[in-house]
Amino acid sequence: MISNLARDFHKDLKHHEAERRVPRHQPPFRFVPDRIVVAKDDDGELSEKPKPIEVELAEKTTTKVVPHIFSNVENFLKHQKQHDYILLQQKAKSKWEGLVKVAIDCENKIANIDAATANQADKKKLKDLETLANKVTLQASALVVKAFNLYQQMSAPALRVEWNDIVQDECFSTGWIMPDGSESTVTRGQTWETLAKCKRDHLLTWCEQDAAERWKTYVNQNLKKPQRLAIKPFHKRLKELNDLVPDLPCLKNEDDCPTEVTRANVSMTGFEMCTLLMRLVTNEVAEEYDVLHPKVPIDPKKLVKELEKIERKLKYYIPKPADSRDKNQSGTPNGSRIPAKNKRTRNGDAAKHDRIPRKPPKAPAKDTGKFCSLCDKYGGVKHSHNTNDCKRWTNNGKDHPEWRGRTATSHNNNFNNEVIKSLMAQQTELSNKLLNQVNKLKKKKRSRKRRNGNRYDDSSSSDSD
Repeated sequence: MISNLARDFHKDLKHHEAERRVPRHQPPFRFVPDRIVVAKDDDGELSEKPKPIEVELAEKTTTKVVPHIFSNVENFLKHQKQHDYILLQQKAKSKWEGLVKVAIDCENKIANIDAATANQADKKKLKDLETLANKVTLQASALVVKAFNLYQQMSAPALRVEWNDIVQDECFSTGWIMPDGSESTVTRGQTWETLAKCKRDHLLTWCEQDAAERWKTYVNQNLKKPQRLAIKPFHKRLKELNDLVPDLPCLKNEDDCPTEVTRANVSMTGFEMCTLLMRLVTNEVAEEYDVLHPKVPIDPKKLVKELEKIERKLKYYIPKPADSRDKNQSGTPNGSRIPAKNKRTRNGDAAKHDRIPRKPPKAPAKDTGKFCSLCDKYGGVKHSHNTNDCKRWTNNGKDHPEWRGRTATSHNNNFNNEVIKSLMAQQTELSNKLLNQVNKLKKKKRSRKRRNGNRYDDSSSSDSD
């Protein structure tokens, strides 16, 4: 992420704040940057970073580049873009085109000279042209080889292994399919076309072939504007990711892709960016913009400026960055405090958001003119008596014989214990009485059943007689 955007971007921003739901198809990169995991070796210790290399940009101009260690697809694309930037500063492609043009001119001049009928001067000229053609051809091929080697040096050792395998298969292997469908018996060699193909294959080791389609689906279906992110950094982040889209692989690059499928690795136009921003802002902000501007926006820069003014006018909730001094304070982009909306008291009136005044501090105790050095040294109320009248400490720091604080405490504890014991005894006695009464009732019930049973037996015997 670019430095000026990182200052406005919240470090603790989560994926769910910028997404309506979890993406069904994982996009190549998401709106909230993924956290870079620190690389560790097999022993669990932090692995050392590769040493930076010095790269020549232009004449008498160099820069230092740290070999790239893969962390996510977004940073990997930026690594490849850095390689393109260095080649552009070195003017490698333009120099190559100039050398190729010289070689073609030499070949045309050589073709116009007949070696059989040429005189001594023409033969010498022919020899010079052939020498020049071979020289510029070698220089042109050396520029391409230098570009291949530069990409390898800008990669960490783990990425170099994959890169070497891809270059071997693409540039120095036979049997590749020619446009007519037959297998080739020669190698492609290192050219600008094979360099782009190798870089694309190297990217495909970390993302899918339909990465561009996944990103387009993610933007249209999953993306939303985080509530605590202002419109300006939100647009900057979108623009940063939008610039990476042309480098993503898409289904249109496949040979068997249907003709009706459109190319997805195309950056959004200004009008499409404006449409996306107006769809992702709140209804309140969008309605305010429609009232002030009857035409549909087509310039993203002008639109962002207008939306930023509307946010200030509506006192849109935009907290300060997480690294500010007061993390709990919220306000507008200019730092002013904003009262919360739609909060009501029990009576229906709007709640006041002014701070409740604190109670004044208690006044210090009046000076009685008394002071005890023993209580001041060992603890106690030092201004209630003098040192000579102290009944708390002796001069050695021990308890005074007349101090009954601990005795009173132990007496209270003993008193409480005695009360608890007496209550427990009363409870036990009451429980025993209840149990005895229950047992007596059971005995009476049993005796009644026996009497009733004997009476029924006597009556039945008399009837039988």
